[in-house]
Amino acid sequence: EAMDAFSRYLWAVKQAGDTAEFDEELDELEAVESERARMQARYEAQLNIAGRRMANGDFAAAERALARAKPAARVDDRYDSLRSLLLQEKGDVQAAVRAAQQACARNPHSARARCTLAGAYCQAGNRAKGASELFRASLCCRDTRDEQLFCYSAVSMGFPELALSALRRSLKSSPDRLPALF
Repeated sequence: EAMDAFSRYLWAVKQAGDTAEFDEELDELEAVESERARMQARYEAQLNIAGRRMANGDFAAAERALARAKPAARVDDRYDSLRSLLLQEKGDVQAAVRAAQQACARNPHSARARCTLAGAYCQAGNRAKGASELFRASLCCRDTRDEQLFCYSAVSMGFPELALSALRRSLKSSPDRLPALF
């Protein structure tokens, strides 16, 4: 019942666009509910909100949502990946590279983190390192979402050959499955 009330509270805060109150109480509730350290639901929600707002081009609102999710930085590479994308949008390329490197350090097998680092390198003018990271990202693709992200990233950075290579490898590994839509 407490988790259901927690979910309703998060939904109400999201609908109103307000800042979540009772942060310490919510942390305590989730700590009681979980046996191991993991992503807390409200930080998960804030990361999702930040990602959606970035996709819609609302970078100021995305930055606010990301600031609310800062404690998630200890648990998930998405925080640093999103922060890197925000820093790239602001034009702070060196800080974006550092944030993407932190995301890769947190989860070295994340295609998302590797694609983010590749984009930061390319924006910084280092296409060779960008291509290298894209190649690493292609090896980290585990499902069609990863493949789709990888292909979009590779083509947008000017490396369509890498995208085609990943799609061919995907088709060879599972001929009855359509590769990521491209």
